[in-house]
Amino acid sequence: YSKWGAGTDGKPLALCYSQLKSCKDNRFIIVLTDGEWTHKTTAINSSRMCADEGIEIIAIGFGTVDKKFLEDIATSTENAFMTNLNNLVHSFGNIAQVLTEGGSELKLR
Repeated sequence: YSKWGAGTDGKPLALCYSQLKSCKDNRFIIVLTDGEWTHKTTAINSSRMCADEGIEIIAIGFGTVDKKFLEDIATSTENAFMTNLNNLVHSFGNIAQVLTEGGSELKLR
């Protein structure tokens, strides 16, 4: 068990917010989840705090994840998408390319 939480009991967006809010550079959080979180409301509220501070959240779901939840925690619906384990490396490669090129639109579907 770590400060990030275990299973769905963690509150990683709140922790990321506390770590990134004072940084001045571009800030991104990439969430990879295989299901729903226990503390959905807390996650959504934390994601809104991040968005208010200019912290971008990209939410990647695989398996039986709740698509609406992904959209609720991502900073835009374009930043919330589904993938599968076979395409996970490709998805992260696309994210890295968009971020290094300074782009703002993820086309990962």
